[in-house]
Order: sequence, then C-alpha cells, then structure tokens
Amino acid sequence: MHASAPLRPRLRRLRRALVLVASVLLAAEAGLRIAGATDFPVYRLDPAIGYLYAPRQSGSFLNRNRWAVNDLSMPTPRTWAPEPKPNLLLVGNSIVAGGNPYDQSERLASFVERRVGARWNVWPVATGGWSTVNQLSYLERHREVVGATDFIVWIYTSGGLQAASPWLGDDVFPLERPASALGYVLRREVLRRLGLVAAQGVGDDDFVDLGHVLLGRDDPLQQDAIVG
Repeated sequence: MHASAPLRPRLRRLRRALVLVASVLLAAEAGLRIAGATDFPVYRLDPAIGYLYAPRQSGSFLNRNRWAVNDLSMPTPRTWAPEPKPNLLLVGNSIVAGGNPYDQSERLASFVERRVGARWNVWPVATGGWSTVNQLSYLERHREVVGATDFIVWIYTSGGLQAASPWLGDDVFPLERPASALGYVLRREVLRRLGLVAAQGVGDDDFVDLGHVLLGRDDPLQQDAIVG
C-alpha cells in the first residue's frame, strides 16, 4: 500500500492530461464541422464513366462556397429540364465544374449564364479530373442530354483522349463524408505535407488544397490546364 502512494499524483496528472487532450480533440472536431470543412460534394463509382458526382446534393464548403449537383450529376443547382429554351452544353473537367475554392456563382456555367442572359439553358457536364474519355462515356450514358442540346462548348485538356481518368481514392474523390473531420484534415493537409501519407492524385486538377482556400489563394492546379 505504501509503495503505491507515490504513483497516485502521477496517475492524477495522467488523467488530467488525457482529459485535456480529449477535450482539445473534441473541440477541434466540432470546430472543423461547424466551419464546414467537410461540407463538400461526394462521388460515386460507375463501371463505364469511372467516377462522377453523386446526384442530388448541395452544400457550402467552409460556410462560404456554395455548391450543388443536380439529378444527372451535373454541377448545377438546376434540375435537368431542357425545354423550352435552347440548350448550351459545357463539357469539361474542373475548369467547368469549379471546385471547393469557388462559389457556385463563380463557376464557368454561372458566368456563361450571366453572359448569354435568359435566352439559353446552360448545362455543365463535368467532374474534376475527367479526361475526354470520361466525358464521352457520360454523354453515351445520357443520350437524352445530347439529343436536347443545341450547342456544345467542349473544354479539352492535353492527353484527354488517351484513357479514362481513374478514381484516385477517398482523399481526392470521397465516396462519403468522413467519419472524423479532424482525421480527414490531418491526413489530407498535415500528414501529406510531412510526407507521411502518399500524395496520390496531387497532380489532378480537382485536388483541392484546403490551405489555399483558407488563405484565399487561387487553385494553382486549374491554372495549368490547357483549354482547346
């Protein structure tokens, strides 16, 4: 009994330290969720297309950048309804889709809509990282979209006809919201920078660097895209 007495202060300090660490982790988790750090679109896999946005979802990344995906997995808040106005199709990758650093109003489809006014319906067919092969597979699946289209603007990136772009994993194209916001941010933004996690997909044009968003910088990956 007497030999264990000196251990009691140490155990109390250990308990206090554990409570403090748990409190900090819980506060960080709650803070990231309240800040909207995991309020981003999720994806689904498709045997023909490869991957694309899951349909019928919307949110606001970091509580400031609104985004929406319609019933045909197009990155627009408008449900597919091609009549009665002429329909303009924007086909591409993240140059068209935008990405987490951009509000819905700042994305290409919204900009084109403002330019052409109310005379046209503008429909974006795009997902970040898509090659032309992914895009063609989507249009093959949704022939009703092609049939209703009056004009197409196609954003082509170099090498786009070589192969379909693959799904690069949950860190790049998540299939569901992460169970832990803190774990997701640590893995994607901290451990990757330290080289402790493989930086798979860093070269992809939809890989969104949370640090760039928080610091208000432009997405450098989109600046490297070639438009043709």
